[in-house]
Parts: sequence; C-alpha cells; structure tokens
Amino acid sequence: MSESSNEGEEAAIEQGLESLLAEYDGSSDLFEQAGWVPLEVMFEALADPGRRYVLTYVLLEDEYVSLSELVDYVVRIREGPDPQGRFRRQLVTDLVQHPLPLLDEAGLIDHRIERQFIGPTEQTRAALPYLELALAQVSATEIDDE
Repeated sequence: MSESSNEGEEAAIEQGLESLLAEYDGSSDLFEQAGWVPLEVMFEALADPGRRYVLTYVLLEDEYVSLSELVDYVVRIREGPDPQGRFRRQLVTDLVQHPLPLLDEAGLIDHRIERQFIGPTEQTRAALPYLELALAQVSATEIDDE
C-alpha cells in the first residue's frame, strides 16, 4: 500500500474519532455516560497497537462487527494487499488469542466468541479520549522517526 494511501486512511480514522469526541460538548461527563474502567486497565488496553485497532474500529462502527470485517480493516490500514493471505491468517490468530480476550475481559468490547462478533459495550466510549491521545502519541513518534 502506498504511503499516501495509508496516510489518507489514518486521517479518516482521526477524523472519525474527532467526530465521536465532538458529540461530547463538555456539558456531560463522558465517564458517567460510558461507564467507568480503571485507569490501569485502560492503559494496558491501549498499550498494544492491535487493541487500539480493535477499539478504533468498534468505536467507528458503533455496532457489532464480524471478525472478518475487523481483519479487513486492520489489513487495509497496516499492510495493504495480502495476495497469499499470510498476514490475514496470522492476524486472525493473533486477535483471537490476545487483544480480543483482554478487551472483552476489561469490559471495553463484547466479544461473542461462538459467532465471532465484536461489539461495543457501555465502557467502550470511555476509551475514546485515551485512544485519541495514544494515536496522537504514535503519530508524533512516527514524525520524529522520519
């Protein structure tokens, strides 16, 4: 995937997250609306790029998505075309073994294992401001590395 295409996708994600944040005008408490997640749990959840991808996609879709849709999203963002499907197969394995169980246990997503659906919970939106900070940090680090 070309660098400009990847940048465009990242800009679209950022714009989507900004529009979600714009829903909160400061007159209401995001954490009261969304539920409360301990800070340590939130930081652990956002420490891993895979978990950030999951949360971003679930927040943007704001409904249940299939594991296949989530994988398509991550492949599109990270790798571009995957003709042999190697990255995709590895990604499915990695998501099912690590990010999805941790996020589900933390209450940040609802992972319906038997049907392979992932959806938001009341606590998912509580991750939004932290997710935006984490993504901004990653972007700043990438700029510094150039």
